[in-house]
Amino acid sequence: MSVPKGMIPIAIGFANLGAMQFSFSYNCGGPLNPARDFAPRIFALLSGWSEIAFTQGKFYYWVPIVACHIGGVIGCWLYRLIIENHWPIDSMHPSDRDEYGQESIHCNANNIYSRQIRVTQA
Repeated sequence: MSVPKGMIPIAIGFANLGAMQFSFSYNCGGPLNPARDFAPRIFALLSGWSEIAFTQGKFYYWVPIVACHIGGVIGCWLYRLIIENHWPIDSMHPSDRDEYGQESIHCNANNIYSRQIRVTQA
């Protein structure tokens, strides 16, 4: 069975996700998702297991929570560096002065995303 070229990264991602979920979900509750890891720990704490819910596993509970946020920030910056910087600029037109009295240029990239570039005069 042959996979189309554009689907190879998605297939690898799903295979990796499936392998990790099948191998770790039964033992430790799906560590890739903080909702499946942190919420049961809070429930165990409230139901009388004291702090062992958080100390078990060398204080591992904070890793899925922090990793999701750090991964989101890194993913946004990688998208901006790798993809967004290569969008063609359809039109550049100078607009009126902004609230600081500086000229500004509005760039529209394929009418998908618009950003404002400040131009300062020397």
